[in-house]
Amino acid sequence: MIREGLDQPMQGAVSDIANTTVIKLAELGIPSLQLAWTMHDAQYWHCAKTVATSDVIKMIADVATQPHMINGRMIPFPIKMDIIDDQNNHYTLAEYTSRESLHEGMVAST
Repeated sequence: MIREGLDQPMQGAVSDIANTTVIKLAELGIPSLQLAWTMHDAQYWHCAKTVATSDVIKMIADVATQPHMINGRMIPFPIKMDIIDDQNNHYTLAEYTSRESLHEGMVAST
């Protein structure tokens, strides 16, 4: 019971960071960017392939990786961003951005 009580503040902080990220991404006003689902501390987002340009992907990554103040220290949060195209092929962000066209997929970021 004590362990669960000690874990609650961390879970609450992670939830606050996740909610803040959702709000900040929504404030960007990116057309068709939608929170698809969440699982534990991960978020999965969808964005229309016509919108998934390198500039938009960078904007999403910049918001998602913003450091947050935890116990008086600024802590950066890494993300794993995958691109899923119309044929359900998965690409890492590096693989996708190295492709000739950035208008072939949907974005799912965690």
